Amino acid sequence: MAKNKSRAKNSAATRAIGVGCLGLFALPFAAGGTFVLYLAIAQAWNWQAARSWVEQPATLLAAKLDVRHGDDGGRSYKATARYEYRYQGLRYESERVGFSEMADNIGPYQERRGRELEKLLAAGGATVCYVDPNDPAKSVLFRDLRPELVAFKSVFAASFCLVGYGLLFGAWYAARKQKREAEARAAQPDEPWRWREEWLGGRIESSSHHKAIGVTVFAVLWNLISWPAIIGVLLKEDREWWLPLIVGIFPLVGTAMAIYAVKLWRGYWRWGRSEFEMAAIPGVLGGSVAGVIHGPPAIEPIDGFRVTLSCIRRVEEGSGDNRRTVDRVLWSDERLLARPLAADAAETVLPVQFHAPYQQPPTNLEDVLWKLTVHAKTKGVDYDAEFEVPVFETADSSPDEPAASDAADPLAAYELPQTTAMMAERMGARLEYEGPDETSLYFPMAHNRGMTAGLTLFAIMWTCICVGLFYSDAPRVFPWVFSAFGALIDWAALALLFSSTRLKFGPRGVTKHRRWLVFGQPREIAADEVAAVRAEFSGTTSGSTRYQRVVLRTNSRETIRLVNNIASQPAAKKLASMIRAAVGLPDDATEGKVRRSRGHGAVSLESSLPDELN
Repeated sequence: MAKNKSRAKNSAATRAIGVGCLGLFALPFAAGGTFVLYLAIAQAWNWQAARSWVEQPATLLAAKLDVRHGDDGGRSYKATARYEYRYQGLRYESERVGFSEMADNIGPYQERRGRELEKLLAAGGATVCYVDPNDPAKSVLFRDLRPELVAFKSVFAASFCLVGYGLLFGAWYAARKQKREAEARAAQPDEPWRWREEWLGGRIESSSHHKAIGVTVFAVLWNLISWPAIIGVLLKEDREWWLPLIVGIFPLVGTAMAIYAVKLWRGYWRWGRSEFEMAAIPGVLGGSVAGVIHGPPAIEPIDGFRVTLSCIRRVEEGSGDNRRTVDRVLWSDERLLARPLAADAAETVLPVQFHAPYQQPPTNLEDVLWKLTVHAKTKGVDYDAEFEVPVFETADSSPDEPAASDAADPLAAYELPQTTAMMAERMGARLEYEGPDETSLYFPMAHNRGMTAGLTLFAIMWTCICVGLFYSDAPRVFPWVFSAFGALIDWAALALLFSSTRLKFGPRGVTKHRRWLVFGQPREIAADEVAAVRAEFSGTTSGSTRYQRVVLRTNSRETIRLVNNIASQPAAKKLASMIRAAVGLPDDATEGKVRRSRGHGAVSLESSLPDELN
């Protein structure tokens, strides 16, 4: 316990430093966005004021189109001039050409005006200017608004202000939350489940709206940057032909993000928030995580309520600009409920009962969380809810596995029997035949649609980048290196798109027939040659999904991959268990026990819950 206290203290100090760094990181964005917003507002304000200025004859004394070359080979322009004019008998001189004093390449405006001024100077310099009658020293040659420049500044300002002030608000909110957690930690150092305010009452709100907000903010920011970029590229007259192909990928991704955000908001507006009321706080490692979910009324699932409990570790991968946080699922279990515990005009109540393995790590505020999710496919918008629940080692923790009997399971009466066809559907497969002698499953091409679509889109994006590099001025080694990686990505995408697998198993053995389009040979393994069949991590992740594979090991120690890229870990384990049973192997033995010191007692709620969950 002392070790856990020290770790929590170090974690709090690390997070406090992180919050401070986040605030410092946000300041340049907020300041830059505010400054550019001021420039955009000033430009629009000056244009509105100049509409009432007086037109006066003027003479150009100098005029030049200033062309500036950037490090990336791009060019920006600025029309410059010096001119004189008279107003009410007094002579004035000015260098103000327009309302933007900076060089830019937003459209052809600067270049066109610069060429125009050079021609006027060559023709004698006669032109007109516009003078402020209230302050004749103020004048301008062109009082155009330049909507494209105002729009660009506004988008830039909105993007940077959104990031800057959003991060500042996040830092402020995190600092307040850390302060409350520090006070709770000092008051109750041995009960970490009391440190978070949302856990104290035992009724945990779903975080679906938080996810919708996060995706929306990211989608807005992405689109604010990507759409002006592609518009700017399309407006450039001297652009390379391949440049829109590369830059155009980013607004397409932004559009997909926006569609996903709309989907999340539709779900939230349709179903609102749900609550998970725990039978006891916290959930117990080596014990029970139980309670009821209070959901909205009138949920009519097509194929039941899928309730999942997962233990997730958040890890940081990469370094520098490529650093990112990845959720790795350490363990998960799911129950498919055929009916709710109760349903009326006010709410739908779903029972929850899981056994949390003793070997899994407890919740901590740094990198481990336990997540409870419920999903129901309905007509229109599916019902989804997600809860972060406290799971710790307590005095009730036991390294012994619970007795596997329906009588000991209070949720058995509510569960929908898991048929082989349902398991196959979870894996994107189709049950062809099931009998006492043989079971046949068919995994069609692109059976994992989400993974296939994502990898195919990524392969297309990578290929476009490689094409652009070959036509760019980049060193020749870069296109070839990128293309080498691109070939591997393309091969993986094609394998998902055009490979299929037919898997047959029974008392005689296992037959795997993997085909690439129409090419491929079946592989037969006799039952007496099978040493083990297991589900394991395939090495591929997408978000919080860890894709599984089912592998077979022969007596000669050869490992054969039967099925790959299964999104559902429970379904993969179920398939492995069915194959073991079919060929006459005993199911996996319980993993070795890990001895731990006992924690403190759980906190029981005063509110009454169904008897079978207490």
